[in-house]
Amino acid sequence: LWHEPKEILKVCPILVIPRGEESVSELTDFASGLTKEFGGDIRISDRIFGNDVSSTSLRARYALGMQTEGILPAVRAVIEEKELYSVQKKMAERVKASLPEKRWNHTCGVVLTGLEMAEIFRVDKEKAFTACLLHDCMKYAETVHEGVPSDAIGTKVLHAFNGAEEAKINYGITDEDTINAIRYHTTGRPAMSDLEKLVYLADVIEPGRTYDGVDEIRALGFKDLDAAFKLSLKRSYELLLKKGNPIYPLTVDCYRYYFGKGEETLAK
Repeated sequence: LWHEPKEILKVCPILVIPRGEESVSELTDFASGLTKEFGGDIRISDRIFGNDVSSTSLRARYALGMQTEGILPAVRAVIEEKELYSVQKKMAERVKASLPEKRWNHTCGVVLTGLEMAEIFRVDKEKAFTACLLHDCMKYAETVHEGVPSDAIGTKVLHAFNGAEEAKINYGITDEDTINAIRYHTTGRPAMSDLEKLVYLADVIEPGRTYDGVDEIRALGFKDLDAAFKLSLKRSYELLLKKGNPIYPLTVDCYRYYFGKGEETLAK
């Protein structure tokens, strides 16, 4: 997934240091397949092992203004000198200014969780960062944009629809998948994309969430995106029914799409 891997391999050999639970044998087999495809020299270290640190996570932490002790000083100096990730950093600063501290901490948790899932499930990380960052950007806004469904106004799902419009109008987001991931992160909808499921899930399993059953959904969320999404949807839907809370029509449609039944079936 690196940029121009063939050109990199022409310049120098690659030393791979296992991290986390990665095994030397699995990496050796993977490297063998890469050298057959790209050529070059890829070597797997069997003596040096690294911590399970993600460069994607470190870049996101930098953009979010979080602690980044994991970034080497020389690398951070280049980031600051070249103003790398400045677009993401400015976007994050703007979102942070619109949210209370507790909600901003939640947003940071959603971004980092979403990026971790994006690496696992091969979802576009730039889109995941943007959608997760903006998912609650209108949570406390008084303005309601044109394009928001009238039946969402005055409900708990308003901020999702309003946030999607805000992303287009004031953040310049044009990618439809990113916009939809913001729009449907609370309600869900039939036939959701992987990015939409990812943001929906990251919102409910980020480290700050402590409701009953979150550990099971969280564990599954890093193994099987579809199964975790369906489990979360099912638990949420049934809880709303149990409490007698109104369920937004699009959520009913989403549930019927994935489970083949709706409110009237569960009510029995």
